[in-house]
Amino acid sequence: MNRIAPYLRALAAAAVLLLCACAPRVDPTPVWQTILPGSGAGLTIANCAVEETTTPGDGQASLPLLRCDGVALLTITGAGAEQVDLRFALPDTDGVRFYNDNLPAEKIDYVLTAGEDGSLQYRLDTAYSFALTVTTAEGSDTLIIDCRREL
Repeated sequence: MNRIAPYLRALAAAAVLLLCACAPRVDPTPVWQTILPGSGAGLTIANCAVEETTTPGDGQASLPLLRCDGVALLTITGAGAEQVDLRFALPDTDGVRFYNDNLPAEKIDYVLTAGEDGSLQYRLDTAYSFALTVTTAEGSDTLIIDCRREL
């Protein structure tokens, strides 16, 4: 057993290095930020370029639409995880189609972490569109984060 132990340690170290090398690199430098008008929560986006527009409004009220060209890192302040709803949505020429039967899965479609300051960070890994709703005692905001991109 003692002869095998150094090999097992080397194998474990190699596995850790491989996992660290495969983890996506995230640049936390903010590229877009606002205070959401209804909920009063702060929203910052990092790790991608952001194009701000609105969704088409044929028969629907238009919503803020943020097109992100990469893996978006959202930081939300002033709201707890229970006050944030994230689901799939698809903006198209007729408005936005919301998906209620297929919800994003944590650690597959997004990674949620809590900051030491009480903020929430959502790393949106899936190349799709998300509807982000933040609801506080002050009110509610919904916006679309479009992360569709070439893979």
